[in-house]
Amino acid sequence: AQPLTVVLLIDTSGSVKDKLGFLQEAASEFLSQTLRKNKDLAAVVQFDSEVSLIQDFTYDYSVLENAIQSIRAGGSTKLYDAIWVSVNELLRHEVGRRMLVILSDGADTQSLTRDNEALKVAQEQDVVIYGIGVRSGRFDSDFGQLKKFAEGTGGLFFNSKVDLQKLREAFTRINRGIKNQYALGYVSTNPRRDGSFREIKVRVRRSGLNVTHRKGYYSPRDEP
Repeated sequence: AQPLTVVLLIDTSGSVKDKLGFLQEAASEFLSQTLRKNKDLAAVVQFDSEVSLIQDFTYDYSVLENAIQSIRAGGSTKLYDAIWVSVNELLRHEVGRRMLVILSDGADTQSLTRDNEALKVAQEQDVVIYGIGVRSGRFDSDFGQLKKFAEGTGGLFFNSKVDLQKLREAFTRINRGIKNQYALGYVSTNPRRDGSFREIKVRVRRSGLNVTHRKGYYSPRDEP
């Protein structure tokens, strides 16, 4: 299987401040279960009123663990900006299977980037998004947005319910999905190079199977 390149995107806004310890434990456990030694790369980004790279890509789990434990919470939420920055400034330069794992309540409050722009840039760069919802009882959440990003890129969304056992079950499903991926390709019969979104549907003949796949792709665009 191709190497994984993962950006772990951790919400450190004030709305999840009381869940920061859970977020840190969840992030560390995800990486320990997912990364293969000396094969898969990961980086850690936190977002609140700003988007900050806490640890650039490394194979070293202990370095990633220290970065995760160093984060502090406070401020508003720039989720869409964080997705845009993580894809454009980090993942687009990497090879292999590229994943963005978001731990957040999903409620954006201050981004300049719109939600559809964040989704589009992930789709254009073939980045798969996995959303893990973490809800605080004191603030609004928007798990629907996390689900939209996941489904639009061929990923999955999980409601953690702030329960480590449910989180471990989610990680098991993510890992199972990663290890059972297939790469399918085809030559489009549509010759237009107009930058439009082309929808994809994947069906299987065998009953009882659930297929998770990206919803489509953006065609090339000829420069004027």
